[in-house]
Amino acid sequence: MRKKHLVMLLSVCLIVSVMVNCYSFFKIHDYKLQNNKRHMNQIDNFYFYGMEIPQFKIEKIMELINQDPPDAREGVETWLLEIASDYSVAENSLAATQIHPRLFFEQLKGFLLDMIRTEDDFEKWKQICLELNDITSYLKLNLSKDDLKDPSNADENWLKIMNEIKEKYAHTYLISNMSL
Repeated sequence: MRKKHLVMLLSVCLIVSVMVNCYSFFKIHDYKLQNNKRHMNQIDNFYFYGMEIPQFKIEKIMELINQDPPDAREGVETWLLEIASDYSVAENSLAATQIHPRLFFEQLKGFLLDMIRTEDDFEKWKQICLELNDITSYLKLNLSKDDLKDPSNADENWLKIMNEIKEKYAHTYLISNMSL
């Protein structure tokens, strides 16, 4: 009789243990899935606000510069402030990840804001907008969302692109005044 109770107790313990392990496995799996979705959303936001929206606004700046209306400076200033704001959103989108683009966009945002506050030479603004257009176009063409989605390779992909940009655009005012 004792043996029968002992076998039943062990059977119940085994069943409870299996159930707890299954429950834990599915909870951990669900947590990892949610964490991956959150990471993907952050990368999507980063890409959208760090590259796609600013590229559109830079194109608008280039159109404005080419038209050269009397109020071009105010229009360019407005677009640049919006781009700085977009860079801030991109930077904050990566706050929870450990990917390096955050520093780049923080520096770009700071550079643009400082330029607007302190630089009076509108020709210098035009030059920097042209450089920003070239760099952003290069970045967008050579770095896809997929390059950043895998956290284990994201930094490597980002650093590769940054090294290419530093090498290719080292002569520009924008890159030479940033500490990349």
